[in-house]
Order: sequence, then structure tokens, then C-alpha cells
Amino acid sequence: MSSRIVTANLEKNRWAGAWGLLIHFFGLAGCGHDVYTTSSPNVLLISVDTLRADHVGAYGYKRATTPTIDVLASSGVCFENAYAPSPWTRPSHASLFTGLYPHHHGAVSFETQIRRNVVPLAEILTDWGYETAAFVSNTNLTPNDFGRGFQTFHHAARKGRGPTATTRRTIEYLEKKRNDARPFFLFAHYNDPHAGYRAHARFEEQFAGSYEGPVTGDIDQLIEHCMGRLTLDREDAEHLIDLYDAAIRQVDDELDELLEYIRTSGLGDNTLIALVSDHGEEFLEHGDLQHGLKQFEESVRIPMIFSGPGIVVGARPTAPVSLIDVAPTLLNFLEEAAGTHRQPRRELRIHGDGIAAGLDGLSLLPWLTGKDPVDHRIHTRSLFFEASNE
Repeated sequence: MSSRIVTANLEKNRWAGAWGLLIHFFGLAGCGHDVYTTSSPNVLLISVDTLRADHVGAYGYKRATTPTIDVLASSGVCFENAYAPSPWTRPSHASLFTGLYPHHHGAVSFETQIRRNVVPLAEILTDWGYETAAFVSNTNLTPNDFGRGFQTFHHAARKGRGPTATTRRTIEYLEKKRNDARPFFLFAHYNDPHAGYRAHARFEEQFAGSYEGPVTGDIDQLIEHCMGRLTLDREDAEHLIDLYDAAIRQVDDELDELLEYIRTSGLGDNTLIALVSDHGEEFLEHGDLQHGLKQFEESVRIPMIFSGPGIVVGARPTAPVSLIDVAPTLLNFLEEAAGTHRQPRRELRIHGDGIAAGLDGLSLLPWLTGKDPVDHRIHTRSLFFEASNE
């Protein structure tokens, strides 16, 4: 795939018209309320922070890090060449929620937020009559911008070597707090594979070999390396990979519990499940650790999987796709499920080819359903990657 790096130093006036388009097409004027009913599909969007694709079994990894994710991939559509538009959490998740590249949505640094005139996915689905809830475990996903549109937004904390509380909080919500009279859009975010790498001993024993070096996986130690004050070699990096894989295996167990609940509760009969990551991780492949400033494959190639009723089983498209495609794909899927005659077209104009006006992303729905020709632009476009411009 040919790709280019784009900075956010574009003329702001050039994009003033784009913001107006988003407001016009995603305008929340109240005309969309209760368009959807309890028979409408639910959506469970899962983000596993810092999960690089080549450490997932479904993407060819030989270690048993992801048995649950692998089953999910085999039961639906697994995009083999999916990419994050940025190698760190805030801009990539903002792209996930808006269908826009970072230089369009504005959340390009710790100090910047999603622009107020950009309407995120949760706001649209709330206006469509969906019950919306998010359980996140990375403090970069702040409620004042990433919580916009979510009726429930909670930080699912992590203690010690245990997993984040995302699965527990999500199941509690589904069992006790959600409004059964509405379909739900649920965002479940897991920070477990993020540095510092830690997991319960049973997972670390499964992956870690003999190692007598200084590396512990603690974040402070990794920062010391990034600052040039600590030198690590390939053996150290291999030990970090062992710890990273153990953390992936731990979160995979958490996903097994969540997806088993979805199945046994009967929700799986009417729930679209999408699983992605926001970026990958470096282990000295190009001299650095962690992520954030470089756009090599290990930093930006991610898993992207869709599964659920009406989704093709076992498909593995090879065309390059991006997180910017997720929002238009989900909106297109829900519009098709409701029937275009029920959808207020003046609120959200998704054209016949599944493209929402003003978005950078393209709908991947033809690959999910196998019913329509795939948009030729997916095969000819360039994907763009951005680091922070501040």
C-alpha cells in the first residue's frame, strides 16, 4: 500500500465548509428521535488499546494470545490490512467516533479536543433513539469530548496486575441499568496491553521465558529508554514482548467473559460486534519502544473485525481500510437494517454508495453483507497517517 504522512498544518479556512456540511447532515434538530425500536440492531464496539495486528492469532501470530478474538474473526469479516490514522490514543479514537482524519476532527494533542461542530457517533445514535453507554480505561479518553453523546460514560479503572474493570462494568450495565425499550450502542474500551505491561502471574508464566536482565515492563523504565537514558537490546525487547503478549492474553479472557454474556443473554441474536484497536506498539523494530510519533507497520496496523447477524462469515478482505471507515460503516449498517423509508434523510444523508457527506471514511458495508459491489474508491484511495502537530 502506498501511503503518505499528513501533518495538521493545513489552512483552517479551507475546512470551514466541511464543518458546515457535518452540522447540516448530522444536525440534531430532534427529527431523528425514536426512529429505531427494540427490534433494531444493537451495536457493541470494542477497542483494545495498543493491540498490534501481528500479535493476534487471526492475523497469523503463532502464540496463543487471542483465542477469543480469533473465534470472533472466524465468525465474521476480518479486514487483513486495517490501519489507525494516528499512532496514539486520542486522535485515533476521535477518528473512530467521527469518521474524520485527525486534522479534521481536531483532537491532535493532549490539549486539543474534538471540534464542537463535529458530531460524533454517539450523538447521532442518541438522536436516533439509541441507548448509548461507554466504559473506558484510558485517561486520554476524557468525558468532556469523548463522552459527548453518551448517556452513560464511566472510567473502568485497573488495579495492580488485574484486568481493567471494563467487562465487569459493561455486564453490570447490561444486566441492571440499560433501558430495554431501546436498542443500545455500547463502547467497551480495554487498556490492558498498554505499557507498563502487566498481567496476572498465570498469564506471564504462559509467555515469559528465562530472562535475567533489568527490564520489568514498568512505564517509567520505558520512558527512560525513550529519553535516551537507558539502553536496551534485543533480548530486553523480547522480554517486553513476552510481557505484552501476557497482557493481551489476559484481556482476551475478559473479552471471552463479555462475549459469552452477550451470547447466553440472547443479545447476540440482534447485536453487531465490531472490534478494533487504536494503534500498535514498537519493540525496537526501528529503534524505539511504545508508540506515538512514528507510523511504521508495528505502530499503525491494527485488527478490525465485524461479526453478528447478517454479517458474512469467514471473509478476509485485503484492501487497505482505516478507523475512519468504522463510523460510516456502522451508520450505513443501521440505516439498511431500519429501511431507508424510515430514516430521516435530511438528518443524515448517506448516499447510495454508503458515504456520509463530509466524512473522510468510506462505508465497508458491502464487505459485511456480501450484497453490493464494493466502492471502487476503497481500492484506489491513499490512507493518511498523522502524529501530533503540537
